[in-house]
Amino acid sequence: MSDMIVHEDAPRTAIQIRQQVNLIQEVMASVMKEGEHYGIIPGCKKPSLWKSGAEKLMSTFRIAGHPRVEDLSTDDEYRFRVYCEGRSPSGLSLGVGIGEASSHDNKWMWRSPNRNEYENTPEDRRRIKYGKDGEEKQVRADTPANTILKMAKKSAQI
Repeated sequence: MSDMIVHEDAPRTAIQIRQQVNLIQEVMASVMKEGEHYGIIPGCKKPSLWKSGAEKLMSTFRIAGHPRVEDLSTDDEYRFRVYCEGRSPSGLSLGVGIGEASSHDNKWMWRSPNRNEYENTPEDRRRIKYGKDGEEKQVRADTPANTILKMAKKSAQI
């Protein structure tokens, strides 16, 4: 970087943006690992940044995440919306990410039952899912609220 003083709120030059991109690429090449910090999510074609990779980049650029949680839960569902504001060391707001997670998402709502559990589960708390591999018996999962909250926070941070 040059010796000139640059204020945080001043527009960035093309050279500064290129330096930032180069730094991101250098961090990815020397510190980040595919499958740990980033990777291809099943069903997607391009690599995605994962939570651990986002944390590396936030550390690189000294960005602090400040989450704010909105609880949208009901008697039958945990649902959280999280706003994660990224701030510079001086407290300047750099942007806000928004994430939401719900216990009614298929990933969290259903699970494979243990032995005899399917038959002992009330009808409104079980289902048979049909897919490529045939039928699969499932029961409603009791996913903890904390798990759903963490997923919403992770989504907002990334």
